[in-house]
Parts: sequence; C-alpha cells; structure tokens
Amino acid sequence: MAAGVLKNYVQNNKIILGAQSGSGKVLEAMNRKDNLKDIVESVKILKSYGFMPIIDILLGIPGENKADRLRQ
Repeated sequence: MAAGVLKNYVQNNKIILGAQSGSGKVLEAMNRKDNLKDIVESVKILKSYGFMPIIDILLGIPGENKADRLRQ
C-alpha cells in the first residue's frame, strides 16, 4: 500500500483527499474517476496507517441540489 510506504518517509500525519462531493451524481457530473466507495475506502486505509484524513468538499457545484449537499 502506498500509505504504508508514505508513512516511512513523512513526519506529518494529515493527508488531504480531494473528494469534492459526497454525492455520486455530482462526482459523475464533475467527471471524477473516483466514487463514494473509493473515497470511503481511502479514508479507512489512511486511518489504518495512523494518518488523519482531511476531506476537501466543494459546495455550490452547478446542478447540485440540497439533497446532494446533505449527502456530504
């Protein structure tokens, strides 16, 4: 795992993930290659190696609605 290799070379414990949204619909509209399952799995992996994941979420994406924002 890349997280295990990274852990050997860095002193910080925070990793920023550019998830961008918690809505699969919004991720698809943004042409993101990752999906909610990938994001959740990434968080689990990073935490298992002692990292603190910080999730970037964008709000106000064109086409986003209240239900999409609540998923975040």
